[in-house]
Amino acid sequence: MYAVIIGLLGNLFAVFVLLLYPVIFMESSIKNGIVPTMGAMAVSSGIIALVAGPLAGLSLFFVIAPMILTFHYCVVNMKSYGKTFLYMFLVLLVSFVSYNYGLLRTNPVDIESLIDTLLAIQVDNLNGALSGMELEEYERTLRSLYEYSLRLAPSILLVGISIFTYVNYLLTGRRLLKQGIFINQPPAFKNLQIPRFMILVFGIAILIILILRYLGLEYYSNIYLNTLVVFGFIFFVNGLALFSNFFLRFRIPSIIRTFIYISALFFPSFGFTTLVLGLIDTLINFRRIRLKRE
Repeated sequence: MYAVIIGLLGNLFAVFVLLLYPVIFMESSIKNGIVPTMGAMAVSSGIIALVAGPLAGLSLFFVIAPMILTFHYCVVNMKSYGKTFLYMFLVLLVSFVSYNYGLLRTNPVDIESLIDTLLAIQVDNLNGALSGMELEEYERTLRSLYEYSLRLAPSILLVGISIFTYVNYLLTGRRLLKQGIFINQPPAFKNLQIPRFMILVFGIAILIILILRYLGLEYYSNIYLNTLVVFGFIFFVNGLALFSNFFLRFRIPSIIRTFIYISALFFPSFGFTTLVLGLIDTLINFRRIRLKRE
């Protein structure tokens, strides 16, 4: 019942609610077994399809069920939390891309036409409020923003799926732990540490991009931008985890912690500093340094 409510709320009102949908079935797969869990998920998806439309229920089952199967397999076979997260991430990525590719094959979308339609709507809403020259500049800026967002779509997708996977894995592990069921699960955010080899992976990615540029391949710039977004996100999260660790160690008041987190998210200069600290921490691991309070 909870799964149906979450699925309907996510499809009809607020899509972010769907972030919690897999937790119910991931938890059930460990407590009740994978076969009853998949049956319950099929039933809930069917009810959602009847109320919100066939694609709503089909997408939930097709995209999320493989991730739940992967989670159950990894937990039963005692895989490390790093491998479990990676396998879940890859399976969810493949199922999500496959599903959307299938939709685009059957219902192709003209991107240029879609952008033109969106621009026309927004420009019409401002008609009369701005001069002709200002409207032209606004439309040019907005078109550039849409096109830039399309170039960054792959990295945005990777970041979104990684957050989705991590949150569901973390919540499931904590819920099971409260019931006395222990599984290998991600550490608390303050102890989250990006592996050092990610520096090497980043370096290899940049080297490949430089080779593509040297070969004169035009699409190297798109790969470069998406690489920066993905690794920037990784090191930024590591920087936030570093802050969290020191805040808790030195009992920093919650209001100050909240202010710093918000500043890191919304002020580019502070966010970049957080990213750089996260990058350095990946190499040094500041959290191992023992500081004495005066």
